[in-house]
Amino acid sequence: MTPGTIKISIENIETKFRVETGSDFVNIKTCYGEKKNLSDLINEINEEDVFYDIGAHLGMYSIIIAKKIGEEKIVSFEPLEENMEKMKKNCSLNGVKIETKNTALSNVNKERCLKIESFNSTQTYLTESKNCKKR
Repeated sequence: MTPGTIKISIENIETKFRVETGSDFVNIKTCYGEKKNLSDLINEINEEDVFYDIGAHLGMYSIIIAKKIGEEKIVSFEPLEENMEKMKKNCSLNGVKIETKNTALSNVNKERCLKIESFNSTQTYLTESKNCKKR
């Protein structure tokens, strides 16, 4: 696939995203298969809310919600540096500045490894640190 920019509109919120892989294209074009959930969120969230995007990937949720309630109310967490960089480019492309944290979140306070499925960078999970492999 040739990298490029695609536009999506959901609940009258216009956004654009830089996509570099076929997987990125499908994920953004289909809203990760979560169009109804995203529409419901857009309709339910209001300007008094704060939105935490955990596993932000390319920033689709963060950017769309920032356009609804304001960028200062968004905090995005993305553990993969390569995805974080893509997300920052997408934020810039959409004219929003979102607070980003390059970390994974868990209910356990200990060092863990992030397992990445080779077929899709949206599929990650934490494993015991004894099984870690350096990238």
